[in-house]
Amino acid sequence: MGTFATTSSLAVKMIGTVFDTATTNLASACMFDAENEIQKRLAKRYDFTASPFLTTTTHPPMIVTLVQTLSIGYMYENMARGSKEGLARADRYLKRVFENIDGLLDGKFQLTDASGTLVTETEGEWKVYESASSYEPTFNEDSPESWSVDSDKLDDIASDRE
Repeated sequence: MGTFATTSSLAVKMIGTVFDTATTNLASACMFDAENEIQKRLAKRYDFTASPFLTTTTHPPMIVTLVQTLSIGYMYENMARGSKEGLARADRYLKRVFENIDGLLDGKFQLTDASGTLVTETEGEWKVYESASSYEPTFNEDSPESWSVDSDKLDDIASDRE
């Protein structure tokens, strides 16, 4: 049993999959891996050692969905046994999760708790800002789009070889 998902919650979404002992054990292992992966990626922005992540009854719904979806992707990947169709099915789930994680990290999406309140971000050196486009360049450089290639570059390279 995971922190953010259960084998029962996966069974509901994996219609046609028989959750015998081996499949249930696989689901538990996949949930463990999924929770670790999501926490690893989102730790730059969110503190998983604080509420609402440590409550026993409610969690941010988006985290629950991400864990379930990633777990299902991992399960399909493990159950594919080399089948192209099975691996493609797993990849669809994995891609969906990682796109959502990227959206959270880029500030395109906001994480809310079960009551709809925004989850506060971790303060510190890894804080994610909404947009970096308004920052001034450190050394007041021109935009890279304005840079040009030195017209003598090929001659300089040739003379260095001689």
